[in-house]
Amino acid sequence: MYIDLPENLKEVIAGQSFAKILSGGGQTDDLISPMSGQVVTLNQHANTAMSALVRDNLSEGWLLWLARVKPVNI
Repeated sequence: MYIDLPENLKEVIAGQSFAKILSGGGQTDDLISPMSGQVVTLNQHANTAMSALVRDNLSEGWLLWLARVKPVNI
């Protein structure tokens, strides 16, 4: 598995794709943002700590940090 995060990502919008995830079998899926906000930083080491995305997402397994988060209207 590999996550393709755009290097110049400045903002995410709820319900829209912000990155791609590529499986070992060649399948590509969009990662959809659950909220809107300004991107503060991207985890450039996410792909080297892939198992941490599942087991420890608050330590080394995060993808991005957001500021000015806007809740989703349901």
